[in-house]
Amino acid sequence: MNSDTLILVFLKFPMAGRVKTRLAREVGATSAALIYRRCVEYMLPRLKAAAPKGVPIRVVFDPADWEPLFREWLGADYEFMPQPSGNLGRRLRQVCRAVHSQGVRRLLILGSDNPTVDPDWI
Repeated sequence: MNSDTLILVFLKFPMAGRVKTRLAREVGATSAALIYRRCVEYMLPRLKAAAPKGVPIRVVFDPADWEPLFREWLGADYEFMPQPSGNLGRRLRQVCRAVHSQGVRRLLILGSDNPTVDPDWI
């Protein structure tokens, strides 16, 4: 990586029963997974368009061994990194340490299903 700045997006594969579980209680697991998928597919291209030139976007994905599925789904416009195990705090801490050791000094971390991310914030 040649940038000291990085955008990280934490996301899960949009599989029924694995995402938006609270929402799934109201709309069903399949519908919740579809909503999640659409949110990600709406947000990522907007984020890419808003990112400063030369600042990579790295998808930090779960499950960790599904990288080929993530690449197939999201394409080649992103870097990919598996999420470590543990609670969210532990995962964030480990990923931050890893990217810091790669020379990243400025970091923006986003969740994956926020369609209201304003490009001006980036």
